Amino acid sequence: GTYRALLTSRLQTIESIVVTSSLYSTQQDIKVGSTYEQVKESFPEVKMVRSEIESRLLARSGNFTFLFDGYELNDPGKISSITISR
Repeated sequence: GTYRALLTSRLQTIESIVVTSSLYSTQQDIKVGSTYEQVKESFPEVKMVRSEIESRLLARSGNFTFLFDGYELNDPGKISSITISR
């Protein structure tokens, strides 16, 4: 699928949407396949962190979390998914 929504069981409220297709982008034109440099240019306050479970690189800004396909901070690769949280 091109996106996945996580629902709470009681309220049926969407908590987050995960975008895995480059057909969808943020208002700043950041999408799957974009680089960290593009994210940093559009979201100057973005913070890069390493996920604890998979050691994957994540960049967070506001309600966006960008997952990268690389594992090295000096070469994070490209965005493999974007999670939009409420």
